[in-house]
Amino acid sequence: MDENKRFELAEFLKELRDEKDALEEKIKGLNVDIESVTQELIEDLIANESTGFNYKGFNFSLVVKEYPAPEPERKDELWQVMKEQGFEHLFTINSQTLGATLKELKANNDDIMPEWLDGLVKIAEKSSIRISKGRKV
Repeated sequence: MDENKRFELAEFLKELRDEKDALEEKIKGLNVDIESVTQELIEDLIANESTGFNYKGFNFSLVVKEYPAPEPERKDELWQVMKEQGFEHLFTINSQTLGATLKELKANNDDIMPEWLDGLVKIAEKSSIRISKGRKV
């Protein structure tokens, strides 16, 4: 590839990344507005003891979701009780925890995955190009 083509691609990539960054900033602002308006509407529905309404062909419904989590100081006890009740299949390793642990094991073993993990894990690689501001000289 000649140098001019490389520079054209670099410029286009930079423009695309800049456009993406601008859109992500706009999305952040919209999410703040959505959260604010949603909260105001929830408060109105609760104050009026309503679970929803129809407006211009759309149904607006109050939805309450529960997100259970273990009590931190009793997590081990919860796991044991759940396993005793036949729920051992629910316990897996979080992917971020696994990734960090594998990275550490590899770093502590001359950048080679320990033999005892052969066939048990796979590592995918993804290449990208980082763009950052140049240093002032």
